[in-house]
Parts: sequence; structure tokens; C-alpha cells
Amino acid sequence: MRWRGRSGRTLRDDGRSLAAEVEKAVPTGFCFGVRRAIQSLEHRIAECARSGGRGTVYSIGMPIHNPQEVERLRTMGLEVVDCIEDVPEGAPCFIRAHGIPPEEMRILAVRCGDITDGTCPFVQNAQTKAALLCREGYPLLVLGDPGHPEVQGIVGFSTGTVHVARTLS
Repeated sequence: MRWRGRSGRTLRDDGRSLAAEVEKAVPTGFCFGVRRAIQSLEHRIAECARSGGRGTVYSIGMPIHNPQEVERLRTMGLEVVDCIEDVPEGAPCFIRAHGIPPEEMRILAVRCGDITDGTCPFVQNAQTKAALLCREGYPLLVLGDPGHPEVQGIVGFSTGTVHVARTLS
């Protein structure tokens, strides 16, 4: 662990000075897409509670990658489930900030009907561009973790030749 001492020097746990200083980036906080998803989810939970329901809104997977914020949202009425089959029929559902593939959206629309899409606009843009490039016949290379929801969503929008790689090498 490192922290800045009163003298302005950066210290280690053992009290010795380091050659480099570690500074917190300003501003810190959530990106636009995550803030938008949180606000959308909070609004939907409140709507469900006002309409006489329990206020429970289901998300397939974590709606954002911040366990503390997800825990706070759980106290409001968020229920995180592992798969579409875990969502009760007709229950309100929230699409995570990283989006989901179109096939999952179609299944969810039949099962729930009440969907709030919290997909980040930047992610939606990547999904749209991937679909367009595939329709035009281009092979698609997606850099990222094949198991990450955002990558899976982009691949789901791609109808042609798609390659997923963790790195350029």
C-alpha cells in the first residue's frame, strides 16, 4: 500500500520513500454509460415500487462492474440472476450497461415484455458498426475477452465472419 505523507513524499507500508508519486486521477467516478445505466435502473425500480409491486427489477448478470454499487442497487430492489430462465415470466428486466446479444433480447422480450435497456450508447454504437461491417461482407476482429458480456454482445450483432482475440499478437 502506498500513500502520500505530510511532507509530500510518497511512502510505502514500511515508511520508506518511493522514487515515484502515485496520484489519484481527477475526476474519478463512473463513466457516462454507467451513470446512465444506474439512473435508468434506479428510475425503473422506483416505478415498479410505485405501481404496487415489490419494486424488484431483474438483471441477467451484473448491470455494471462495480460490486459496491450493485450491492446498493440490490437494497433498492435489483435482483441479479445468471440466465434468462431465472427471470420470472412477466417480471421487469434490465439490460446491463454492456448490452446483450439480439437473440437474448428476443427471448427476453417474449419472457418478460417489460424491458429497460441500460446499454451504454457507446456500446450500442460498437454493436451497430459490427453489424454494418458484417452486412457489407467484412470479416470482423473484436479485441477483448471472449467471456466478457460486452464482447459477447458485439459478436451477437455480427452475422458474418467474426474473430475474437485477447491481444493483437
